[in-house]
Order: sequence, then C-alpha cells, then structure tokens
Amino acid sequence: MIYKNIKKYCNIGDIKLVYYERGRGETLLLIHGNNMNSMMMKKMFNHLSKFYHVIAVDSRGHGESENGKKIYSIELYAEDMMKFCRNKSLSNIIVIGYSDGANVALAIAHKYPYIAKKMILICGNYNVDGVKWIIKMPILFAKSVVGIARKFLPNVKFMFWKIKLMVEDYGITESEMRKINTNILILTAKYDFVYRQHQLDMNRYLKNSHMYIVKGTNHFNIITSRETFKVIKAFINEE
Repeated sequence: MIYKNIKKYCNIGDIKLVYYERGRGETLLLIHGNNMNSMMMKKMFNHLSKFYHVIAVDSRGHGESENGKKIYSIELYAEDMMKFCRNKSLSNIIVIGYSDGANVALAIAHKYPYIAKKMILICGNYNVDGVKWIIKMPILFAKSVVGIARKFLPNVKFMFWKIKLMVEDYGITESEMRKINTNILILTAKYDFVYRQHQLDMNRYLKNSHMYIVKGTNHFNIITSRETFKVIKAFINEE
C-alpha cells in the first residue's frame, strides 16, 4: 500500500496538496480520477516505483488535499499540477492520468507542454459526448439531487463541483488537440465507460499518439491489470 511515512505536503498557493513519493529513475506523475485519491492507484504506484521515481498526488478536494475555495474544473486541476511541478522543479517528466485524471493530463499537454515529454491517458475523454449514456444519466440525476441539497448543506458544494466535472465539457477542441506534440499512449479498457469511437477519434486528433486496448478490463480494473503495467513500462522505456 501507499504508506503514511512517504506522505508529503506541497503548498501551491491557496491550498496544500498531499502527495506520495517513492523510487528512483525516470519521474512519473500519477493523476487519479474524479471522486478518487492516490490510494485508488496504489497497486500501480507500488509496481512502478520498483523501476521509476513515482509521485502520486491527491487532487484538490480529493483524498487528504485541501478543498480550497475555487470552483473545481479540469483547467484548475491542470493549473494545480503545473504549480506542483514548478514547486518540485519537475519538467520533461512522464504523466499518467486515469479517468478524469487523463482529461487533466490532456489539458496539461495543451497548456503546459514543457511539463511532460510523454503521457499515458487511461480511460479518458476529451468531451462529455464520449461518455456512454448509461453512465451519464445517473450522474445527471445525482447532479440535480446534490444541486438541491447544497442549498441547505453548504459543504455539499464540493461534491456538486466534482459531479459537474463529469457532465460538462472542459473546453479543449479538436483543432487544439491537433497542435499537441507530446508523445502519448492512449490506454482503453475492453469494456469502458467511454465510447470506442470517441477514443479512436482522440487518437486520430493527437498526431503523436497510439492506442492500446487492454483485454479483459473495465473502467475500474484497468489500473490494476498486469497487462496495463507491462504496456506502460514498454512505452516509458522505448526511445
């Protein structure tokens, strides 16, 4: 597991982020998904830190990082990661983003291209139309319920902000994706929440990307799959 004795703190201005760091060699930054935290990626963290220098960050309002007062957005999370990397003097690293973390990574590639020389986008989507309706419908229902509840319970606003991230576009366009030069691996689950055609389109728009479908996986267990780890290591190590 990710042990408490490797937990650290980083002040990025308005909040403190909690992160975990272990290993030596090439630096990897792990960005978890919405309503998750670094502990959700502990198996990947533990495996990859045997070979690389791995940093896993709890995003704003997730895990043990502070909530802050700014309304959550993919752009804000990308800015937070930029500030974290600047604070830690990190550049030209490898970013691994999972689910909404993949969307954050894509926003980083667009706005802060100096941060990563390679990226691995796991089960990401570049707009909400990429998410299957069977998943989107209960999220929209939850958004309406939590939207009402936040009028009476002030702290519920943080949950509302997280839910909104899953059903609102974050602004990156197809033409902007075509301008991204970062070397990118798109990993998709065999049984994903995201439409396959959407991921194929993403792969087509990103000129330096290729896509790999991890057999026998879904949106959740793809980050614990041995095949996922094998493909990630091969991509990191290739010249």
